[in-house]
Amino acid sequence: MKFLPPFRNMLIKNLFSPIKTVEINKLREQLLATLLYGIVAPGFVVYYIGVRDSFALQKWGLITAYTIAFGFILTITFLFLNPMSSWIPTGITFLLVSLVIIGTIGYLLANLSERLEKEHDITNELEYERQELREKTTALEQKQIQLQTAAEISQAITSELDSDTIFQQTVTLITDRFDLYYAGIFILDEEKQYAVLQAGSGEAGHTMLAEGYKLPANESSTVGWAIVNKQARINLDIDKASVRFDTSHLPLTRSELGIPITSRGRILGALIVQSTEPQAFDENDIAILQTMADSLATSIDNARLYQESQNNLEEISTLHRQYLQQAWETVAKNRTDLTHFFVNERFTALEGETSTIEVPLILRGQQIGSLVLETSKPHLTAEEKGVLDSLATQAALALENARLIEATQQRSQRDRIVSEIAGKVQRASKVNEALKITLQELGQTLGASEGMIYLEINE
Repeated sequence: MKFLPPFRNMLIKNLFSPIKTVEINKLREQLLATLLYGIVAPGFVVYYIGVRDSFALQKWGLITAYTIAFGFILTITFLFLNPMSSWIPTGITFLLVSLVIIGTIGYLLANLSERLEKEHDITNELEYERQELREKTTALEQKQIQLQTAAEISQAITSELDSDTIFQQTVTLITDRFDLYYAGIFILDEEKQYAVLQAGSGEAGHTMLAEGYKLPANESSTVGWAIVNKQARINLDIDKASVRFDTSHLPLTRSELGIPITSRGRILGALIVQSTEPQAFDENDIAILQTMADSLATSIDNARLYQESQNNLEEISTLHRQYLQQAWETVAKNRTDLTHFFVNERFTALEGETSTIEVPLILRGQQIGSLVLETSKPHLTAEEKGVLDSLATQAALALENARLIEATQQRSQRDRIVSEIAGKVQRASKVNEALKITLQELGQTLGASEGMIYLEINE
């Protein structure tokens, strides 16, 4: 603190002492030097730095102000501490010091500004890459969801064997999982002239299905075009499309995609999907929906083959029931001992009301008889009913086996008789003898009282 009184005295002496006329010019020089060295020179240097790098000027304007203030105070201090004759040399000295300081600061600021710009560019580039990565990640997640949905739909429809259920499940799942406006399935009729709607999503689909909606199998619509060309057709802007699926039931459609349904090179129909957004479909959607359409075609074939096999089984079952009916009718005509009775002597002495229970003897869907029981129980338990049903089934099978054995024995005996008669006839050496043997053997076998055999040649 000892420095302050001398400095104050020097300041008062220089400012308030009588100014000689000779020193007026020097005082003017002192003021100009103070202005030049303390303010203008540092400000000019910093301004030069700012012109070269506006970013640095904006960021370090405060440092510029501090530098000017520092140069001004430093210059004033040392000018008042030195004699008037040394103001110019002292000012030049501190000008040089200020220039060195400002140059150093400017150099540091320039390097710092360059680094900050590079960091700013790197940050922008990283942000762009992160945004691009997020977009790719979103696209991959969406594709994964679509593939998973396609797999679920394929699994759901391939496990079903009813065509109507397959069609409805497909359009419902596609509409819900892919967030679409509409999905419909068209199948060609037998003449392959029209594509008939088999299932449609939403209220519009049910309405068109009730109307029996169908489209010509030509290129006049998206569905017909996909069927004729066996290729997918995409309309990204429905208003600009020359070929489209035009119906008043779907007024909000803005884009659509038609996918052919083929099996082993054979066209079956087409799948149509629609969205309320333009540009809603791309090549990825075509690939995924085509995969589902192929699975749908496989399911349609499986359902058709299953239905054909069911029809064949039903036909075979019907023929077999007819055969069983005719066979047992023949047995009933030729046999009179097909009714049997059983009386349980332990219950004959019981008095009271009895109930009659009749259980049909069912053989492969055909009734061949009945099992009738009389009991004192008004009702049978579920277990007793199960026992009766099982016994009735086993009895029907046993009766059929016995009939088949008898029929086999009869055929065997008939074949043996025919073989014996043929052997005797073959051993005859004359025609009359062969005729006589034939007639005698047939009469004995058939129990005929009289018979006649003769030869006649028709012209």
